[in-house]
Amino acid sequence: MTSVVRYDTRDSFTTVQAAGYFNSYAGTLQTGDTLEVFSTANVDGGFRAYQVSVSGAGVVTLTRHEAPRVSVQYFVTGGQLALGTVQYLRSPVRGRVADHRCVVQATDTSGGTLTVGVAGSPAMSGGVITVSNGAAPGTPFDSTPIAKNAANAITTGGVITVAPAGFTGDGTIAGEILIDPTT
Repeated sequence: MTSVVRYDTRDSFTTVQAAGYFNSYAGTLQTGDTLEVFSTANVDGGFRAYQVSVSGAGVVTLTRHEAPRVSVQYFVTGGQLALGTVQYLRSPVRGRVADHRCVVQATDTSGGTLTVGVAGSPAMSGGVITVSNGAAPGTPFDSTPIAKNAANAITTGGVITVAPAGFTGDGTIAGEILIDPTT
């Protein structure tokens, strides 16, 4: 029979995942157990779940259970694009903004940028989408890579912003922001 085991620590997940971290628990943990780790580390604290395997030699190995990313979707009309109207979205989970992408719904002759951010945080590194001039409907665009740091951390109910710039306003865009949950 497998168990779900909770473990609280101040160590980072990098430390927790290191070889040998749980070897002293080899007699308590069993292969197939789920280990729920709650970390208060400033670097990458939060929650992660791991599948446990224990060798006969008492070596505990962890395999991370990845939580599915959460999608927050938005739609920007031509008028909102032209005016640079910031879109405000609420996050349904605690986590980190991980990706930003969109699809052109109606062509905007000028193109422009869509910049994602977390309200009340310093500017994120990455998350900017550049939509090319005259992109046809159905054309997908991905953001610049988003750095994993405090600027992209979001709380449950926290506000995510999408700021358009440079568009003339004759197009429309549907987009989504993906969040890696940490709670």
